[in-house]
Amino acid sequence: MNRRKKLLKNVVIATSLASTLMITSIANKSISFADTIKSVNTSALNVRSGAGTNYKKIGTLHKGNKVTVISTSNGWSKIKFDGKTAYVSSKYLSNAPSNNSSILNVPFINQYPNLPLGCEATSLAQLLNYKGVSVAKTKIADEMLKSPNKNPNLGFVGSPYRNEKGIFQTIYPKALESTAKKYRPNSEDITGASVDTLEKELKKGNPSVIWVSRNFSNPEMGYWYEGTKDQMWVNKNLHVVAVTGVDSNYFYITDPAQGKYKVSKSKFKDVYYTVGKKALVVR
Repeated sequence: MNRRKKLLKNVVIATSLASTLMITSIANKSISFADTIKSVNTSALNVRSGAGTNYKKIGTLHKGNKVTVISTSNGWSKIKFDGKTAYVSSKYLSNAPSNNSSILNVPFINQYPNLPLGCEATSLAQLLNYKGVSVAKTKIADEMLKSPNKNPNLGFVGSPYRNEKGIFQTIYPKALESTAKKYRPNSEDITGASVDTLEKELKKGNPSVIWVSRNFSNPEMGYWYEGTKDQMWVNKNLHVVAVTGVDSNYFYITDPAQGKYKVSKSKFKDVYYTVGKKALVVR
């Protein structure tokens, strides 16, 4: 009996010691598990293939981007990135703000003086630069498809460098998509998308180029011939901007002509829907 008690006591001590060592080991490695959503708190965060600066850089995240953190260890966070496992420095991640708010740090690029009719090219350049693509607005303007027959669904009508009388100078998302895809292949013409869809994309860190009106004034809708036998329903005070943030009450705009401002959700929806829900998301 005494031998059995002694053996049982030794088993308990050994089990306790093993548990203590396991807890100590985990504590020393500072490991935490359970997926959480974090927000990037620096302008550009390198994404790496392993937990350390010696590992290959495989991408870049930007301020305001939300990431799913799988685990953390020794100052590095294991995350989900483009459908794969990757790593970032934990010190550049913060608790994500409320799901009702997502305001992206998109740079403002002035379309003037070079591109007085180039709000489309400049808006796209803003979003590409936000996504880590260093490209000039004029390069985008030069690379855009050019319409062969004054139809903006086929390319830019006229020139973004100057005002040309008698034509409706713009390019629609369908034609601009190819230029966006050259730099960000997952970009997409999402014409017809609801404001809820735009909001969901923003919360994933994806801003959109949208076709609205200058200063979100009431659209001046009317018919226009665009090089075809059919009339097109267009906005005669058209302006193209980037929607770069959202909260409970407002959408946030980065306007290549006016800078940054916010628009009430009701006004935004009214103008965006009236003009035809034209949008190009940059992913």
